[in-house]
Amino acid sequence: MNIEKDNLKRSEKIFDKAIQTMGNQTKEKASKTLYKALVKIAELSNHSPKHEVIYSDLGEGIQPRDLHVLYEACPIGERWGVELSMCRFNHFYIETYYGIDAIFCNK
Repeated sequence: MNIEKDNLKRSEKIFDKAIQTMGNQTKEKASKTLYKALVKIAELSNHSPKHEVIYSDLGEGIQPRDLHVLYEACPIGERWGVELSMCRFNHFYIETYYGIDAIFCNK
Protein backbone atom coordinates (compact mmCIF):
# COMPACT_ATOMS: atom_id res chain seq x y z
CA MET A 1 0.00 0.00 0.00
CA ASN A 2 1.43 3.40 -0.85
CA ILE A 3 1.70 6.25 1.65
CA GLU A 4 -1.09 8.35 0.10
CA LYS A 5 -3.64 5.53 0.27
CA ASP A 6 -2.54 4.66 3.79
CA ASN A 7 -2.89 8.30 4.91
CA LEU A 8 -6.30 8.55 3.23
CA LYS A 9 -7.51 5.52 5.20
CA ARG A 10 -6.08 7.00 8.41
CA SER A 11 -7.79 10.31 7.60
CA GLU A 12 -11.12 8.58 7.10
CA LYS A 13 -10.78 6.83 10.47
CA ILE A 14 -10.00 10.15 12.18
CA PHE A 15 -13.04 11.74 10.53
CA ASP A 16 -15.32 8.80 11.40
CA LYS A 17 -14.24 8.94 15.05
CA ALA A 18 -14.95 12.68 15.18
CA ILE A 19 -18.43 12.18 13.68
CA GLN A 20 -19.25 9.49 16.25
CA THR A 21 -18.03 11.73 19.09
CA MET A 22 -19.87 14.89 17.98
CA GLY A 23 -23.37 13.44 18.35
CA ASN A 24 -23.78 14.18 22.05
CA GLN A 25 -21.77 17.40 22.23
CA THR A 26 -22.66 21.06 22.42
CA LYS A 27 -22.05 23.15 19.32
CA GLU A 28 -18.86 24.49 20.91
CA LYS A 29 -17.45 21.03 21.63
CA ALA A 30 -18.69 19.52 18.36
CA SER A 31 -17.11 22.28 16.29
CA LYS A 32 -13.80 21.91 18.19
CA THR A 33 -13.95 18.12 17.74
CA LEU A 34 -14.34 18.53 13.98
CA TYR A 35 -11.62 21.19 13.85
CA LYS A 36 -9.10 19.04 15.74
CA ALA A 37 -9.83 16.07 13.46
CA LEU A 38 -9.34 18.22 10.38
CA VAL A 39 -6.01 19.52 11.70
CA LYS A 40 -4.81 15.90 12.04
CA ILE A 41 -6.05 15.11 8.54
CA ALA A 42 -4.28 18.18 7.12
CA GLU A 43 -1.02 17.06 8.75
CA LEU A 44 -1.37 13.57 7.23
CA SER A 45 -1.99 15.21 3.84
CA ASN A 46 1.13 17.37 4.07
CA HIS A 47 -1.04 20.49 4.20
CA SER A 48 -0.37 23.33 6.60
CA PRO A 49 -3.20 23.28 9.18
CA LYS A 50 -2.34 26.86 10.08
CA HIS A 51 -3.21 27.95 6.54
CA GLU A 52 -5.68 25.29 5.37
CA VAL A 53 -7.95 24.61 8.36
CA ILE A 54 -9.98 27.47 9.76
CA TYR A 55 -11.94 27.75 13.00
CA SER A 56 -13.85 30.98 13.42
CA ASP A 57 -15.98 32.06 16.35
CA LEU A 58 -16.33 35.63 15.11
CA GLY A 59 -19.98 35.29 14.12
CA GLU A 60 -19.19 34.98 10.43
CA GLY A 61 -21.90 32.38 9.98
CA ILE A 62 -25.58 32.85 9.39
CA GLN A 63 -26.27 34.15 12.91
CA PRO A 64 -24.13 35.82 15.58
CA ARG A 65 -22.29 33.27 17.72
CA ASP A 66 -22.23 30.67 14.95
CA LEU A 67 -19.01 28.64 14.79
CA HIS A 68 -17.42 28.08 11.39
CA VAL A 69 -15.09 25.17 10.55
CA LEU A 70 -13.52 25.11 7.09
CA TYR A 71 -11.00 22.95 5.23
CA GLU A 72 -11.25 23.54 1.49
CA ALA A 73 -8.59 21.07 0.38
CA CYS A 74 -9.67 18.15 2.57
CA PRO A 75 -8.86 14.84 0.85
CA ILE A 76 -12.06 13.21 2.12
CA GLY A 77 -14.20 16.00 0.70
CA GLU A 78 -16.26 13.68 -1.48
CA ARG A 79 -18.04 11.99 1.42
CA TRP A 80 -18.00 14.38 4.35
CA GLY A 81 -21.33 16.11 3.70
CA VAL A 82 -23.38 12.93 3.79
CA GLU A 83 -21.69 11.61 6.91
CA LEU A 84 -21.88 14.92 8.75
CA SER A 85 -25.56 15.29 7.85
CA MET A 86 -26.21 11.84 9.33
CA CYS A 87 -24.53 12.79 12.61
CA ARG A 88 -26.77 13.03 15.67
CA PHE A 89 -25.53 16.60 16.17
CA ASN A 90 -27.86 18.35 13.76
CA HIS A 91 -27.54 22.06 14.47
CA PHE A 92 -25.34 23.17 11.61
CA TYR A 93 -25.39 24.27 8.02
CA ILE A 94 -23.16 22.51 5.54
CA GLU A 95 -22.05 23.36 2.05
CA THR A 96 -21.55 20.09 0.25
CA TYR A 97 -18.84 20.34 -2.33
CA TYR A 98 -15.22 19.24 -2.49
CA GLY A 99 -13.98 20.62 0.79
CA ILE A 100 -15.40 20.83 4.30
CA ASP A 101 -17.43 23.89 5.24
CA ALA A 102 -19.66 23.60 8.31
CA ILE A 103 -21.37 26.28 10.40
CA PHE A 104 -22.43 25.15 13.87
CA CYS A 105 -25.41 27.06 15.23
CA ASN A 106 -28.06 27.06 17.94
CA LYS A 107 -31.28 25.12 17.55
